[in-house]
Amino acid sequence: MNGTNTTTAGMIEQYVSHLRSSLESLPPPEREDILQEIRAHIMDSAGPAPDAAAIQQVLRALGTPEELGARYQTEFVLARASRSFAPWVLMRTAGRWAMISLRGFTAFLIGLVGYSLGIVLYITALLKPLMPRIGLWVGRGTVEIGTPGSEAGLHEVLGAYYIVVAFVVGFGAFLGTTQALRWLMRRRSLLGVTS
Repeated sequence: MNGTNTTTAGMIEQYVSHLRSSLESLPPPEREDILQEIRAHIMDSAGPAPDAAAIQQVLRALGTPEELGARYQTEFVLARASRSFAPWVLMRTAGRWAMISLRGFTAFLIGLVGYSLGIVLYITALLKPLMPRIGLWVGRGTVEIGTPGSEAGLHEVLGAYYIVVAFVVGFGAFLGTTQALRWLMRRRSLLGVTS
């Protein structure tokens, strides 16, 4: 092996070694698959007889091992969460995704709004028997959920049916939000995770 090949092989192995450290939280089979994939990608991208400059250019395009490791870890977590129905798992994953991409931030906002709406509807439905003024109020060009500050010009639309409607719509908000987050997480790709 000549000096150039030793240098380029050393550069690749140093990068892969740092990447391995960044992927410690992943299961060993997935980690080793990623490392093999990256090693092959570097060699394929650098050309048949790569020199140090070509390897350096490929490594710069990949980003630091820490950045690439974070993307792979997020990809792994997104893949696992996309099969979950637990709101806390989906929101925790969307929060992590939000830290690195605009799509993740959008998914996190969708989850926050959808689950918050469901919680508010459930709470108001549970409080309706204790606080009869809680309801769906319409009038003066507005629609209010809860207890209005002033009832002048407003009338409560659902009455006692508010409890049933709030539970049904709240359940729909939870279900719809869960499905939307799962769909968004399934539709990402490694490149999409960071875009």
